[in-house]
Amino acid sequence: STERLGEKDVISSSDDDDDMDQGLAFVEGSEPMLRVGIDLGEFGFEDPHCFPYFVQPYALNSQSPTQLVFWANCSAGEEAGDVPPSGWYALDIPHGIKSQDQLEPPKLLVGTEGEVYSFVAGGFTRGQSDDSLLVGINGTHLHYYTAAGAAGSQVLTKALPTKFAPPVVFDIRDGETVVGPISHDKTVSLAVSPRDSSIIAVTGWPSVKVNDGIESIWVTMDAGDSWKNATGNILDGVERARPSGLLIIDFVKSQNHSSSSNQDSVSALLVGTTSGAYVSWTDKLGLWTRIGSCDQLPLIMVKGLSYEHFSDTLVAATMGRGVYVMRKAKAILLQMRPDLLEKGFKTGSSERYFASKIA
Repeated sequence: STERLGEKDVISSSDDDDDMDQGLAFVEGSEPMLRVGIDLGEFGFEDPHCFPYFVQPYALNSQSPTQLVFWANCSAGEEAGDVPPSGWYALDIPHGIKSQDQLEPPKLLVGTEGEVYSFVAGGFTRGQSDDSLLVGINGTHLHYYTAAGAAGSQVLTKALPTKFAPPVVFDIRDGETVVGPISHDKTVSLAVSPRDSSIIAVTGWPSVKVNDGIESIWVTMDAGDSWKNATGNILDGVERARPSGLLIIDFVKSQNHSSSSNQDSVSALLVGTTSGAYVSWTDKLGLWTRIGSCDQLPLIMVKGLSYEHFSDTLVAATMGRGVYVMRKAKAILLQMRPDLLEKGFKTGSSERYFASKIA
């Protein structure tokens, strides 16, 4: 079952946003919530080409949650001059911050040759916590980086099994960003297994110019060396599925078991579509089942899916019908797979794959 979040469950941001420069906003986890604006221009990211998209990719590091990671494309803007290189950057945001003056300048984690539309920061690699992990995609390639890898500090770039549309880029006139009239969301969606960073799912828009093209969902179990088409029956009965909001939730036979063998672990692959949220499984890729009835989750576009690991709660964000939550998510998902319950796969929290506290 699902429940819809009401107005009392939502804390809105300040209405006084007119004076905010373009940049990031960090919300401090205190009562009442404090909104701290971060003007990246003061840290040298002044070229409007640095942040070319309507929805700019950024993420909290799951293994080091005081680290806010963002991607910037600065070196694409100027032919000469002292500009930051294109790549992933990290802002360390200590607990209790009150203003930008308390922050150190962002540090370059690793440069990228290609663009990045979406990415995940932090995870588990070879059974160990990996706060250096960065997995990102653009329309044609997967970018995979880990300091724990055999390649050292090199970003591994591997071709995607299909091409996705690039997002609409801001128009730059006289050195200034022209914000309107575009309003496009991300054109790609990416999910990485919290248990094993080599398990990655991708999907995206075939085009932003026309409403056609072949929609598809792909999964790799070896960090992009090979891909499996997981589209399956997700397109049955709909003209356009618009798959997005990919999410991976891992199941293991023991909460303390870090084995990545197929016999001891399996992952649920979730996706949002124009007709709700669906789940498939890494051992049965392409066989999709809708999550909840239309009374529980309306027949509406689900754009975002998120899993809160400590409380074992699944969150679905819809287009126009609010935000829905599903408590005890793992137990409900396993009800769709009684064979896994019989084999001893566990329900409950996935907290062992995430940082236990904010330092």
